[in-house]
Amino acid sequence: MKKVTATTNIDKLTQGFDMQLMEILKADLKNYKNKINKQTHTIKQAA
Repeated sequence: MKKVTATTNIDKLTQGFDMQLMEILKADLKNYKNKINKQTHTIKQAA
């Protein structure tokens, strides 16, 4: 029974970690998109 509990706890930890990682990646992606949009806008103005 202890084995099952340990596995379950690891699964929960992994899920939590994956969710945090996804949030970080989403935030990074948003920042990246904003940078690209600003650069594109600047290039259009310069042209």
